Amino acid sequence: MLHHFPDVVSQAELANFILIIQNNQEKSESFSLEVNGEILETNIQGLAPGINRITAQIMPTLNPYDFESKSFIFEIKDSSGDVIARFYFDVGIQLSAFMLILFYILPIAIPIGIILVYKNKEIKHRLLKR
Repeated sequence: MLHHFPDVVSQAELANFILIIQNNQEKSESFSLEVNGEILETNIQGLAPGINRITAQIMPTLNPYDFESKSFIFEIKDSSGDVIARFYFDVGIQLSAFMLILFYILPIAIPIGIILVYKNKEIKHRLLKR
């Protein structure tokens, strides 16, 4: 079994969970992938005989002010609900460029821009009066 999940994810970006697992059965086996107890959609519906590659995407946070690390428990369960595999991951959250611009720079730049436009109009109006 080979698995991958990133250590650091930018805010509002998807993190890819990748698992390569082998089904030793002679027939396909249905399964579910749960993340912290919630079922997650994957790229395949069942485990075919042999090696299978399961991928799923998860968004750790949408909050632009959330920088706390997140913990995830990924569980692969068979059709009867028994756990086939369990993985624990801690993910660090970093500020994304989009969130920096949208939630940190624009809220400051827009009011400053509006003030500068009105001050510029006021200065021009005073100069025209003279």
